Amino acid sequence: MQVRRLSWAGIEICAEGQRLLIDPLEHVSSFQELLGVPLWPVVPVTSASLGTNAIITHKHLDHFDVELLRHIVKEDGRVYCPEGIAQDVRGDGLTAVGMQLWQTVQIGAFEITAVPAVDWRGDDQVSWVVKRFEQQIFPGGDTIWHGSWWNIVKRFGGFDAVMLPVNGVVAQFLGIEPSHLPATLTPEQAPVAARLLKGKVLCSIHYGQFNNPPVHCDLLRIALMHHDGCMPPSGLGSNMCIVLFMSNGMTLSLCFSTAARCWAEVWATTEDVRSATEAKAAITLDFTDYLDECGERGRNGFSLGLRNRLKYFGEFRRPRGGEGCRGLLA
Repeated sequence: MQVRRLSWAGIEICAEGQRLLIDPLEHVSSFQELLGVPLWPVVPVTSASLGTNAIITHKHLDHFDVELLRHIVKEDGRVYCPEGIAQDVRGDGLTAVGMQLWQTVQIGAFEITAVPAVDWRGDDQVSWVVKRFEQQIFPGGDTIWHGSWWNIVKRFGGFDAVMLPVNGVVAQFLGIEPSHLPATLTPEQAPVAARLLKGKVLCSIHYGQFNNPPVHCDLLRIALMHHDGCMPPSGLGSNMCIVLFMSNGMTLSLCFSTAARCWAEVWATTEDVRSATEAKAAITLDFTDYLDECGERGRNGFSLGLRNRLKYFGEFRRPRGGEGCRGLLA
């Protein structure tokens, strides 16, 4: 199962000649007054010969690119979304399938389930569980902290990769009295949520690319300045995972053995990082060995042993806006 990070919260999953898009984003002009101009270019979502379906966490403009969906999801494709917004999505000219919480459907090679999420202003929103055989991933949209992590992991038993927002954005939108509280998971909350979900990998999404204070203030940009690019270590328990800051356009290829060891091969596909990896087309990360080697050191930041093992990541040059690819044992 190939998992490619698109822009912002967008994810592309490919398997067995089929493609599933999650919150794909390409057109940004409709919300630039709120989020601002992208600080680096948006990754194009290309048309493909693969059969394409899409799933949407909610209908905010930075997660629901209707122009792109009309172009990329063909007549035989569907847009799966929360039941509460399905009629609106159909009104936008798309073939929508509304999903209730905990409902599961099969889409070709993929099995998807709508699971609880909480939107910062109370709009209809879900997260998703995407399963293929024994592999499971969790795309989280831009949820805030909530109490359903335990119910989700009780039903699904853990995830090979968890995609969660990490920017802890504070929003002040016209007509909405500001709370001055984060409107997504924060840099400290996301790793804790990943731990509770028993995620082997946390792929950070929804950060850095937009920053438009005071309307849309990205707190991760502040956190990165104070933590040398690493996720803050507070709140992390003994059930550790790898945290990846994947540049837009990078691919995570997941494959797992019967011994439950986890490997992730990461390819650079963007111009910003390709030059640093020409001689290293891929790297294999054995997470079980990392736990054995690094132990408690991972709680205190980017341990020296892990830094040496992941020297590959350190060779990435930070592209526009400070986004790059970093890994740490959290």
